[in-house]
Amino acid sequence: MSSHRPQYFPNKLHPIDINRSNLEHVLKELQSAVKEGVEIICNSPLPVTDASDYGSIYSGIPGVALALLRLERQNESIGSSSLHCAELAYERIIPTPTDVHLFPGRMSPIGSSLGPVFLRILAVCEDHNLNLGRGLSVSPEDASALNDAVQRSLQHGAVISFKGHSLGGDEVLYGRAGLLWALLTIQKHMYEEKTEKAVRGALRPALKAVPQLIDTIIAAGKQGSRKFIEKHGPSDAFPLMWPWIEDYYGLGAVHGISGILTVLLSCDLTDLRIDEEDSYLGLIADTITCLCRICIANHGHLPMSIPPRPSSQSRAAPLLQICHGTPGLLVLLAAAQRNGFFTGTFWKPEWDVAIRLGTEKIWQEGILSKGGNLCHGLTGNAWPLLTLHDIFTYDLDTQTIARRIRAERLAGDGEQISKDREVLTGDYFLSRALPFMMLARESPPYSSAREIPSSYDFRTPDRPFSLYEGLAGQLCAWAETCAVIKGRLRQMELAADKNMSMVDIERDKTFTKCLLQQLGFPGLEVNGPDKELLLRG
Repeated sequence: MSSHRPQYFPNKLHPIDINRSNLEHVLKELQSAVKEGVEIICNSPLPVTDASDYGSIYSGIPGVALALLRLERQNESIGSSSLHCAELAYERIIPTPTDVHLFPGRMSPIGSSLGPVFLRILAVCEDHNLNLGRGLSVSPEDASALNDAVQRSLQHGAVISFKGHSLGGDEVLYGRAGLLWALLTIQKHMYEEKTEKAVRGALRPALKAVPQLIDTIIAAGKQGSRKFIEKHGPSDAFPLMWPWIEDYYGLGAVHGISGILTVLLSCDLTDLRIDEEDSYLGLIADTITCLCRICIANHGHLPMSIPPRPSSQSRAAPLLQICHGTPGLLVLLAAAQRNGFFTGTFWKPEWDVAIRLGTEKIWQEGILSKGGNLCHGLTGNAWPLLTLHDIFTYDLDTQTIARRIRAERLAGDGEQISKDREVLTGDYFLSRALPFMMLARESPPYSSAREIPSSYDFRTPDRPFSLYEGLAGQLCAWAETCAVIKGRLRQMELAADKNMSMVDIERDKTFTKCLLQQLGFPGLEVNGPDKELLLRG
């Protein structure tokens, strides 16, 4: 094939009919892909003894270890407890503290040297939660590093300077939103009493500061909005805006507003000042609506930034990927609509229009030449559709009621609501997500190792085994898809009993266990089991 690759390939796929036979086939194929993918990673050379080569969660060995810890929790979904993913993960974790170099605006464990610290702390949680018997505890050095990172993050302004460039310090990859995601993930993993004892005491200063960290991120968003208005005027301003590079404000998930808001919506609502006059929820909701209007104006695309960077204007088409583009907005909209209170209070028809147009654009232009990876590839583009499937399948009654409440307050929007509700169904999203997940098997390094021919000239990633750019992330996406399919199959089985309502189905312990296996997009959705589901299951 030609060495010149387009930004994306024309989509020749067909949506998969959602029925038991097709779901069981896809489940079997992806379970096999996960097992074979783990074997490929295990056979790859990993320099785990040299801290200088260890890297970050985004691109290094910590991300591979994080993926393996996730797979251990998803054993039932991937259908193979013989993989021993936890053991493989611990083999890839440097047990002793590594050098941590904290820079202003570079406090997120996802893209900094704080990643190994977060990973070791998470490994302690999983050791106790999953009864792995390693007797791990949080080291004083790791506790000090994380506590220090939080305190330093509370001291810096919205815009910082790094290597001569003015950069935003709040994005998920490098900034405070990524640090907040890490703290929320640790909190969510402390559901066992023994885990609480092993972790909370050492990290008390950091965990106690979560509300302050939220305040700081929101304050930076307000400041960013003011600065944008000063330079560009009020017409295109959002209530909350965070600088990305120089005077550009990123809109995507990894590098911009969509990701920051997604993490904020993972917080306890009380930390978002729900009962106060200066509640943050209204600011967040209005900013979401602004993002949706931009997406609608661009026919389903979300620009990289506002104002547009010169480099983005030279492309044949806007980027369509999690880090920059509409998939990140869909993750945010799923997070927004997962909460009935938030939807019933703030939902607007533009949210559903953006979901519909964004999904259509992903289906049209989402087969990216960069392959199957999470950050700018097939699985990252398809993942938001998995989450939307759950919302529009299992939360349909809650969402319908919430929308009806809002529609009564928004005169004249009933026709649009009806139009989008006819299109936006769980099957609509899942039927498009599954072909992408299956096609990702044809991208390297998985396809190369398994000698799978491909009809597309996918590029080999620079970091072929990493979490965000390589195979480790694909394994997370495939395992998440398996969990979604198993949940849907159980729902179909229970729904065959005409006397069972959706409320009855949601109380089924087997169905609940399937939901517990869904861990969300790494770095955006908080990775960990829901306590309410744990009690139910």
